[in-house]
Amino acid sequence: VNEDPPTLLSEYEKEREDSGWMKHTSRCWRFHPESSVYNHVDTNTYYRPKEGQLDSGGPINKGSRFIWIKDDDPAFQKMQKVEGMANAIKKASFVDFGQEAKAEAPAPDPAPAPEPEKP
Repeated sequence: VNEDPPTLLSEYEKEREDSGWMKHTSRCWRFHPESSVYNHVDTNTYYRPKEGQLDSGGPINKGSRFIWIKDDDPAFQKMQKVEGMANAIKKASFVDFGQEAKAEAPAPDPAPAPEPEKP
């Protein structure tokens, strides 16, 4: 890829409700806001900004440079961790411990009566 990722957040939209990714309107790039990782969709290559290139209001300033990252990069690991947690939450079964759940719970078995002592 010979170009930097597009950096205006207004050009990105939420990919899916259950995804942490935002997809660029050109559909060639994705952005993971929690880890500041960009993904070039066609090549499945991941990028992050070089140190000091982040802008406080959004991902990247225009004209900044990016570096290609591998799976041992901390930004990539953070992105994978966030996605793993999101997938775990999707698959989790949640139990309601509210008043209704307590009312529907079966009563516990009564304790057996103690046996009389033998002389």
